[in-house]
Amino acid sequence: PPNSDSSPNRSTCICRAGYASGPDGGLCVLCAAGTYKDMARLGPCVVCPAGTFKNVPGPGSCAACGSGSYSFANATTCVPCPANSGATPGQSGYCNCLAGYTWSAGLCVPCQAGTYKASQGSEPCVACPSGSISAAPASEACSECLAGSYAAAGDSRCTECPPQATTEVDAPVSIADCICRAGYEGDGWTCSACPAGTYKGKVGPGACMECPANSFSVGAGAGIHDCICSAGFTGSL
Repeated sequence: PPNSDSSPNRSTCICRAGYASGPDGGLCVLCAAGTYKDMARLGPCVVCPAGTFKNVPGPGSCAACGSGSYSFANATTCVPCPANSGATPGQSGYCNCLAGYTWSAGLCVPCQAGTYKASQGSEPCVACPSGSISAAPASEACSECLAGSYAAAGDSRCTECPPQATTEVDAPVSIADCICRAGYEGDGWTCSACPAGTYKGKVGPGACMECPANSFSVGAGAGIHDCICSAGFTGSL
């Protein structure tokens, strides 16, 4: 019959690629759009799988939907994904929210400031860890706070330590992680310059220490080398 060839052993006729036997073994008919048959053989046309489409009948294979579109099985066209979502080309019949977006009430909505989502998928947004922030909505990652500032988990901005205080711990979470700089003493909430004649050489909560005998400093002495010999004395500190 038309659109068929003899089998290898010439015992029967088989429909060509893109055609399948009609009802009751009748004439070979075109595979419908959304189906395919990639070689001459017995059997029906096969439905295009989800994530692919075929928009014309007859010979030809199913093509993968592009990024940002999807299809279900037996599709003749691909459908654009909703806003802020996408599909893996040729691998799925549905869309997932893009990185920085999460599913809510039937829509992909931006992650709130202070949260993030690193990859495409159905996962929820996650709060930024302590010591880091996301300042804008739809963030895909969090940024670490600079030295001298801190943030609790889920914060959208870093808060600076009080004047002359800084941080040294990983992931500083509150003002309690602020400590006074060298040359200043206090609890980190308040840091005062070392008085004249004293010094403090390390960052931390310690108090200023007096300069060695017969030496002095002129305020905010960061280290013992800021103490200088008094008039009439010489030496190295």
